[in-house]
Amino acid sequence: MGRPTMDSYVAAKLREALAACGNNATVAQRIVIEWAQADDRLLRGLAGPFLKSIVAHAVLRAGGKPGPAPREKPRAKPVSALPATVVNDLLNQMGRNFGQEAPKTVGGGLVVNPKDAKAGPGQEKALRTLAAAFAKKRLGLD
Repeated sequence: MGRPTMDSYVAAKLREALAACGNNATVAQRIVIEWAQADDRLLRGLAGPFLKSIVAHAVLRAGGKPGPAPREKPRAKPVSALPATVVNDLLNQMGRNFGQEAPKTVGGGLVVNPKDAKAGPGQEKALRTLAAAFAKKRLGLD
């Protein structure tokens, strides 16, 4: 929620009050209060953005007790147009050509044949560097 806005009439009256007193905020407040007592449009323009808070304060002062905030209606769970099996099949196909067989899994993990690995010496060096950095951090040697 943004800042309350005031209409151009109220803004003009505020500028007029400030000009009348040489930009003294305290005197300008007194002038505007005087004008607002006789000018309904000015009063409504000033109080309008704060009306909910003004009324809440008045109700509490009159003896009202704060109650719980109104409950929002529970949101309905989104309905998936596709069954979970179809969604899983689609996700399993990501990154492969259409019709290509999904990789074999056991217990949710991929089964990789070590002979299919195409890792080079750069990957081995990177893994060793990562392992060393992890060990340093874990042992507090940073």
